[in-house]
Amino acid sequence: MARPRRAPQTHPSSQSVVPAPAADEEAYASLLAAHLRRRQRIDALAAEADAITAELGAFEREWQTRLGTLVADYTRIAEAVHAVQQQLIEAIWRLEPEDEEDLQEILEETELDAEFDLPELEKAAKVAWDAGTPPAAEHRGAPIGEAAVDAQAARAVPPSGPERRDQVRRLYRELAKRAHPDLSEDAEDQARREALMQRVNTAYAAHDLESLVNLMQETEVATPGFLERPLADRLRWARAELARLDDEIERLRTQLLHVQRGAMWAHFERYRAGEPVFEQHEDHYERLLREESKRLDRLTHAFDRLDGDVGVQAT
Repeated sequence: MARPRRAPQTHPSSQSVVPAPAADEEAYASLLAAHLRRRQRIDALAAEADAITAELGAFEREWQTRLGTLVADYTRIAEAVHAVQQQLIEAIWRLEPEDEEDLQEILEETELDAEFDLPELEKAAKVAWDAGTPPAAEHRGAPIGEAAVDAQAARAVPPSGPERRDQVRRLYRELAKRAHPDLSEDAEDQARREALMQRVNTAYAAHDLESLVNLMQETEVATPGFLERPLADRLRWARAELARLDDEIERLRTQLLHVQRGAMWAHFERYRAGEPVFEQHEDHYERLLREESKRLDRLTHAFDRLDGDVGVQAT
């Protein structure tokens, strides 16, 4: 009689789920540790940026209070000097050859003869007339003197469109589900979620698609069932998250570097070192105001003389 066949035994090595290699587990653990170090670096850079922004902001407000009127007055005078200077140049370009002797006398009388190089002006005039270009047109509106004060660069308006708006709304809704404080498990988790939700709301209000995408990557680990995903999926997320954190570190470092290379930062550093920065600049702009006011008077007088004595009309 034939002996019945036994059912084959199932060994762990023959199951469909194969344990992840130890090397991958170690790599994942190493990436998580690297995330922690990067976040600590980001926190330190963000704290430094906040402190610098607060200190520099207070300094800039003091700068505006003490120097704003002087700078504005100097800017106004410098612009007036530039306008009259261009009128005088255009009038000189329209002179007849027989009037050049009178012009030289006027320039010497107003102490402007060293400022206006007549041969060079004649060459420039000939080039402009031959090209059909209005005299001195290329000079109008050019900056003059030291009136320039650091101006904030205008923020670029992000591109808009139906697809972009839809993507922003979709990401916002998904992030709100992940970060909502009502889902918190304890007080610490609630504080974390509230801070995260504030970042989400700020990005959404600004239609900042890039920040929302970054927040999606950052919060991927908070999605239900993340820890049950295959290790390969979690490794992909961990590597992408490391790259995102590195980009954030670079962004903060660049932001700090930009601030510390600005002209206002140089003044601030001198002020922190105990130098009388405000007093020095008050004296500086008061001197410039006196000099430019006198120069404006000389230029105006020269133009009036040229217009009245020689009979040249500037257009």
